[in-house]
Amino acid sequence: MAISKIIGLDIGSYAVKMVEIDRSKKGYELQFVGLAPLPDGAIVDKSIKKADLVGNAIRALHGYSSRAKNVSTSLAGKAVIIKQVTMTSMSDNQLEKQIQMEAEPYIPFDIKDVNLDFFIMGDRPEKEGSMEVVLVAAKKDYMAEYLDMLKSMNLTPMVVDVDPFALEVMFEFCYPNVQEEIVALVNVGATTININILKSGASQYTRDLALGGDSITREIMRFFDVDFEKAENIKRGARLDKINPRNLRKIFQRSVDYFVSE
Repeated sequence: MAISKIIGLDIGSYAVKMVEIDRSKKGYELQFVGLAPLPDGAIVDKSIKKADLVGNAIRALHGYSSRAKNVSTSLAGKAVIIKQVTMTSMSDNQLEKQIQMEAEPYIPFDIKDVNLDFFIMGDRPEKEGSMEVVLVAAKKDYMAEYLDMLKSMNLTPMVVDVDPFALEVMFEFCYPNVQEEIVALVNVGATTININILKSGASQYTRDLALGGDSITREIMRFFDVDFEKAENIKRGARLDKINPRNLRKIFQRSVDYFVSE
């Protein structure tokens, strides 16, 4: 039986974001969208540190939806590795059987401690008998943090992607007519920036940067000598006395320059 409704769940360090998508004869419809802020320290380096608080945020949002149980979510952070590598040409079935052996040299964790997936990008014309493969590995204990929490709330994880490729799927669905162009997908979160460069509809480069909106907030705190809440309001456009817009532009420009240099 085909699934008609699914919950999209993004668990970030600043907030939990949730959508509910319904599939009908007319296509896909957005039934619900919501955001619940998280207390500081609930998520650290993409790892769940305060599961009860994160769970409360998810329950609060889920209460406004139709209570669909199937969930699609994605992962990022230091416990997730994405590598584009060159391997000897073989079929999907062959690589599936020996993926652990082939992937081990490229994964900086014990291969027994990770969940592995891959997709074959195609042959390398300049190197006969070889192909380009994208490897994705996520530490099992890290995945378990998320999956166990969802299951404890009687939610069913149907899709577990990684942030850069979830971003790619969204883009390809929403903009199907720009597949031949070179496109940079950039997702700026509170503590992480996800980057995925596409060419002709295929991912060419992915990276997670350990900086985000919080970096700008803390720079505003330092420059104007204000607390985090006030700095966050300034970043979001609040008009406050004694704040010179030129100084604010300098802070944003420095952050952009650092991002580009990375």
